[in-house]
Amino acid sequence: MTKKHIAPWAAVAVVAAAVFGGCSSSKKAADNNNRGTDAIEVAPVASPVSVITTLAEGYGEWADVSMPVKVNLLEPKYLSVSGKAVMVRDKEIYISLRVLGFEAGGIYIDRDSVFIYEKLHKIMLAEPMSHVSRATGLTLGDIQNAILGRVFVSGEGTLGVATVKRFKLDAADGLIAMTPVRNRKNFTWVFNVTDSRQPSLRSLTVDAAGRAALDCVYTPALETAVGSVASGITVDAVYGKRKVKAGLDWSLSKAQWNSGAETRWKKPRGYTRLDFNKIIKMLGNN
Repeated sequence: MTKKHIAPWAAVAVVAAAVFGGCSSSKKAADNNNRGTDAIEVAPVASPVSVITTLAEGYGEWADVSMPVKVNLLEPKYLSVSGKAVMVRDKEIYISLRVLGFEAGGIYIDRDSVFIYEKLHKIMLAEPMSHVSRATGLTLGDIQNAILGRVFVSGEGTLGVATVKRFKLDAADGLIAMTPVRNRKNFTWVFNVTDSRQPSLRSLTVDAAGRAALDCVYTPALETAVGSVASGITVDAVYGKRKVKAGLDWSLSKAQWNSGAETRWKKPRGYTRLDFNKIIKMLGNN
């Protein structure tokens, strides 16, 4: 396949890595002491509770959003493709990827199912959302929070001032590690937040007792019409002997929040269904 033809695979690999990474990746991705990237400030600026409360106060409400996005596959090869994302809070995520003005692939997630498809070869990855939730502990709302770079209480929504107490806070080396007081059995969640006057989520690690792991790193949050949102996320995962590293970059300056956006997505028909490991193998061979 030419670069033009394989570009849509970036969309498939990126979002599959983010959504299914916790289902089948090895523990290697989480073996980083759960500290994320290097800190910005070393000296604490306030008590951990005060810093995390400031973080929560910076999260505004939103009902829907549409904005441009760039999807990047970094490993096993570099690919990049642009598109548009539409999200309805707690209901739908739709990312349409385009090449030369035409849709080449896309991702659609709702409360029932996950669909990731590539049009040229008419292939599709499809899974029930319940499979993702059982394997990772993530709900649709959690996935939306995760890709927007917002701390959340698993299954209960975005972090709020009242739910700061749901986390154990440990400050060290310019970061505050947030571990849920009540973790799911055999699941460990760690959010790492910058210990700064304008705190933002730096990384998120989910470790399922060594059976699965998901590691995300975020760019510093920017202020938007609905509060702070990360402008980018990088997902790092390992699948057997294959490593997948991918990312999403949002064009937040062009985002339209709370405008009544709808996805209007229709399920592709006549597509060949593949699992994620098969897709990554095909990508690596091209």
